Amino acid sequence: MITWRTMWFGSETPRRRQVIVTVSVLLLAALMCLGLFVDFIPAEWLRHRGRIKHMFGFIGLCLTILLYGAFIIRGHMARQSFRENLKLWAVFPFAPFFLGWVCWLVLAKALPWSFTRFFGDDRSIQATMWTAHTSSRRSCDYRLTGGPFADTMPAYLCVGSRVYNAYPDREVQVRLIGKASPLGFAVVSGFVGPSLQESTHANESARE
Repeated sequence: MITWRTMWFGSETPRRRQVIVTVSVLLLAALMCLGLFVDFIPAEWLRHRGRIKHMFGFIGLCLTILLYGAFIIRGHMARQSFRENLKLWAVFPFAPFFLGWVCWLVLAKALPWSFTRFFGDDRSIQATMWTAHTSSRRSCDYRLTGGPFADTMPAYLCVGSRVYNAYPDREVQVRLIGKASPLGFAVVSGFVGPSLQESTHANESARE
């Protein structure tokens, strides 16, 4: 009978190293999933997309060099056949991008969002944004762009089709409610309304 120890750690009496590695991988996977789905506006020093790409690209490159260096020093590469080594080296050009992306999800989104969500102060943001529609397999189709998301990654906030259908491809006023900390702003909910210009015209028409 296979127990949970064998299923997760590969043995009924796993070594401490096996437990640490398995728990670390599971925790990293959980943080990656969290980073994919949370709505978070990073602090100013992490808000520039070019700076973010360079920073985490460099981190991914350093991690790749350390990882492959460890494989070579410990002899794992030499023990494998030429074909298996070739597959491993073929991944090398893409590893910095993947590891940098993982670090960005964890360090710039999941962990700051978690800290802000639980220890931040209640706050709201008033902003002017724009509704947009796009067909995307990897993310949402209906979005709010601009405002505090103008120079972040991703540069949009996902919304439902009702919001877009009410204000299709136009400027709107948005009130974002959430938590704020020195690391950024975690969005909890939001309200969308017509732009100030439209509201002014509507009030003037009502007066007339």
